[in-house]
Amino acid sequence: MIYVNAVSNSYDYSVSMVSGGRYEIVQSYNHFLYTFKLDKRTGKVWRHRHRYEEGAGLPIWVETRRQNEVADSKYVEGDNFQLFIGELGIYLLDVNNGTTWRFYDHDRYKLDIDMWIEESNVK
Repeated sequence: MIYVNAVSNSYDYSVSMVSGGRYEIVQSYNHFLYTFKLDKRTGKVWRHRHRYEEGAGLPIWVETRRQNEVADSKYVEGDNFQLFIGELGIYLLDVNNGTTWRFYDHDRYKLDIDMWIEESNVK
């Protein structure tokens, strides 16, 4: 296990990396609302949300939807997906074929659910 500590834009953050792990939690360095759990094998992504409608603000993981999602059985054992959060957007990458999806927040874009929309298919 490797631990990395850094300071960036007045935010302290700590990242622990475990080689061989199937799941990964990725958070934006400047906004806690964009915290995701990624299944690196299947590409399924959950977003960390709070359920304020029930009054307690309990944290939960809500599964997001991906446009043109391919059946999990087509993926090989190991890491098939990578999640990237940058200044220009949040992206999900299929590391085997280059397909890229961009994250669209249902609140910001007036959608029914959080969606990953395919951006390109570079091979």
